[in-house]
Amino acid sequence: MIEIRVTMPCGRQLTQILRTRGVYIIGRSLAADIRLRHESVAKKHACLRIEPDGVFLLDLGGASPVRRNGVAIANSAPVLRGDKFSIGECELAILAVGVSQREEAVASERTDTLDRATSDTLRSESPAAAVDELQPLKIQVQELVLRELDLFRRTALNDLNGVDLRRETRAALETIIATEQIELPAHIDRDAFVRDMTAEIVGYGPIEPFLADDTVSEIMVNGPEQIYIERAGRLLRVPARFTNAESLMRVIERIVTPLGRRIDEGSPMVDGRLPDGSRINAIIPPLSLVGPILTIRKFSRQRFSMQRLVDCGTLTANMAAFLKLCVEQRKNIIVSGVPARVRRRS
Repeated sequence: MIEIRVTMPCGRQLTQILRTRGVYIIGRSLAADIRLRHESVAKKHACLRIEPDGVFLLDLGGASPVRRNGVAIANSAPVLRGDKFSIGECELAILAVGVSQREEAVASERTDTLDRATSDTLRSESPAAAVDELQPLKIQVQELVLRELDLFRRTALNDLNGVDLRRETRAALETIIATEQIELPAHIDRDAFVRDMTAEIVGYGPIEPFLADDTVSEIMVNGPEQIYIERAGRLLRVPARFTNAESLMRVIERIVTPLGRRIDEGSPMVDGRLPDGSRINAIIPPLSLVGPILTIRKFSRQRFSMQRLVDCGTLTANMAAFLKLCVEQRKNIIVSGVPARVRRRS
């Protein structure tokens, strides 16, 4: 269930309550489930998805981007009570968000299953409790490793994804544990803890497993405590989290630094691409109100050949021959229209 207050540019307001799960189109069209009759709104501007795992709003590619609390969303965003979404010149205020007890149980079961598959560290019955228990320890370990390896100074001078630096970091963690500078709880898997901390200190932290997972198409980090992934077209919140905002900021910086970009209060938003072509968008305060935000849109590792596109019906044989001839003759090509991804979601 979700309760929405719609405010039109003229000041007129109306309240709408959606009680059942499903996809609701937001736009100017007569067929829209939430109709916004204003010229600044596209016929199908956005859609609202109510699922057992939560409520999400997807931007369908209107002329103006959908904004959540003043910040443009990359492709989609979770919907929480108190959020305000700007669609064109109209505003959707989220008054209430809730699910039934059965839906909460289903979402909890899915979250637990995903947690067990992606992190050996969290082995208690309550993933959230396990993370809270380890957070002070992780902060202490990070400070010890950063000081021992002098990574504050070396951050800009090294390839932080390099094998050598990871080996140094892992060795430092092993030494800290062996010399009892920290007290690791008996029920925590030592190897898993060292692996996770190595990833967070010199890698991509808790999102590394999702970057390596070909079934995950998008990763959304809304502050250090909220991580969402898109798998098979469905958005799921996962129990993984960053130790704190500083840890998340270090991951963002080591992503954008090799791109020749910087991110700070003077330049709080960055767009770029990872080496594998994945698109990234990072936003930090003061633009973000929930701490650092990171969105990564991954692309399939499989490249489609022209023949494969013809075989699966994306192109006709004549279209393929025409495009091949244009390339061979070095002709300019203009691609115009709605991306296939947006058509599929609408």
